[in-house]
Amino acid sequence: MAHPSRNKRRMFQVLILLSMLWVALLGRLSWIQIIATRDFSSHHIDLITNSIRQRKQEFILSNGRGNIYDRNQQSLLGQKEIRTVIIFPFIKQEINTENIKTLADILNLNLTFLTNKMSKMKSPNYLDIDGNPIEITFEQQKKIEALNMPGILATTYTFQDAEQVLAKHVIGFLGQAPKEILENETYQDFLKRGILKKDSLIGRSGLQKSFQELLMGVGESKIAYFVDNQRKPLNGLASKYQIPEDPYYPLSLVTTIDKEVQSFAEKELRKYGIEDGSVVVLDAKNADILAMASAPDFQLDRVNPTSTDWNNKAVQVIEPGSIFKTVVAIAGLEEGVVTPQEKFAYQGEYDFYHFSVDQDSEEMTFSDGYADSINFIFGKVAEWLGPEKIEEYADKLGLVGQVGWRGRFFNNESFQQIDNEQKNRVFHENTNKKDLGSILRTAIGQQDVRISPLAAANLVVTVLNDGEVYQPRLVEKVVYKNGADYYQFSIHKNEEKVGSPRTYEEMRKMMEKVVEEGTGKILRQAKWKLAGKSGTAETDKTKNNQWFIGYGPVESPKYAVAVAVKNVSTSKPLAKQVFMGIMDDLADYED
Repeated sequence: MAHPSRNKRRMFQVLILLSMLWVALLGRLSWIQIIATRDFSSHHIDLITNSIRQRKQEFILSNGRGNIYDRNQQSLLGQKEIRTVIIFPFIKQEINTENIKTLADILNLNLTFLTNKMSKMKSPNYLDIDGNPIEITFEQQKKIEALNMPGILATTYTFQDAEQVLAKHVIGFLGQAPKEILENETYQDFLKRGILKKDSLIGRSGLQKSFQELLMGVGESKIAYFVDNQRKPLNGLASKYQIPEDPYYPLSLVTTIDKEVQSFAEKELRKYGIEDGSVVVLDAKNADILAMASAPDFQLDRVNPTSTDWNNKAVQVIEPGSIFKTVVAIAGLEEGVVTPQEKFAYQGEYDFYHFSVDQDSEEMTFSDGYADSINFIFGKVAEWLGPEKIEEYADKLGLVGQVGWRGRFFNNESFQQIDNEQKNRVFHENTNKKDLGSILRTAIGQQDVRISPLAAANLVVTVLNDGEVYQPRLVEKVVYKNGADYYQFSIHKNEEKVGSPRTYEEMRKMMEKVVEEGTGKILRQAKWKLAGKSGTAETDKTKNNQWFIGYGPVESPKYAVAVAVKNVSTSKPLAKQVFMGIMDDLADYED
């Protein structure tokens, strides 16, 4: 038989243990509910915010970000503010009431259609037909408001029409980046003020990324209801609007893009089924970017960050092929090692280098050699010039490094308007420049030469402006919400002119001859008289990369255009066809 005092001692010990566990549990609960409410566990969970989210249904009326306009202040984002009807799921409980019938009458909708839409609602959303929000008038809005139905709201909503979005590769896409938001010092003040959350959408590419801090605005506009555990609206708590009241923000961008010209470029890429390529259209006077189009296309609301579809091909470098002969020609003419009428005849001197000669021993002038894109002629001129001189001219002409607008922007001394612009180059750092084979292949735009379509189009502008080298501008200015100027980006050009007016006069004549007599004869069918230079880079026996760069109209140049398409059939002159299509569109546009 157990001793009574021993039993009492055991009971006492158990009570002490239970009391300690109870105190520990109370302490833990107190710590969670009082101290750790904003930063619970190693995952930094905000318990208050999550609790509110569970009791709140909300719909975002506007993401609060600034717009992106073309040069005529037409939205490139396809955004427009409309009046529409927002429906919250708890309205399902009212689905057979007289008010729903009245709502259907106000909206001129079939009652069955409306009730079916409402019954399928799982989260707050706009009332739609075929995915597009129903637009209502001011009078309809007032009638719906008079119904005073919780969960049915007539209000303004910022809608993005996917079919009206242009220049997607230039604009860029939005995405979540919690780690970047939490760790980037720039965002800390915005986090504290509630303008940003760790799961906010921020710019991940294009202008949305380059100008993220300006475009993000002062917060979302949204509408919310608080609901109970049965997802019914809490009594006494009506809908709550959260709309930042700021007359100046968000800021928006006015780009140099011309919406019509951009649409031409995108249309021609689609028309010819280009799956990998780009088009750049520049203002012939100052290199402002009027259009940058890329293929393949992508959807802004369904982006796979691991794919490359969203990359702006216009600022990615590829092998230029024979368009690089333009650089060799400028250097040769300016340095006096060749004249347009100098004659060449191939004597077999490059056979050892497996150099593509494509011409017999018949004499041909330098001008004709440019028009017909004769490789050995440019190999010979490059040999006379030497590798250092070729690279020097390429650098001065904007074909080494980056070419897009860069400079001081507030505290940033080296701000770049264009996101992810790759660097152009002539020679790889490990290449033996003294090797004659390397020099010959460089002369015809092969070996290590890599150029972006933007840089190629800018080269045409340089030819048209007698050696003035501009930095193509993509954004003209930043504006306040009320339209007033916030910041104006000036036109940038290099201090040093490259070469003499005589050199560029000869170059323009040679580019005209390309179309009149040479590799660009197909362009004689165009509405304008055109000039330019073709280029190809073979990828295999049946496919190649094709280029055409040029300008029009010849009599009074307005546009400089570069077209680059990759891995297309050698039997089709697709780059020239796209170039001519755009130029014909521009001719009609000017008329």
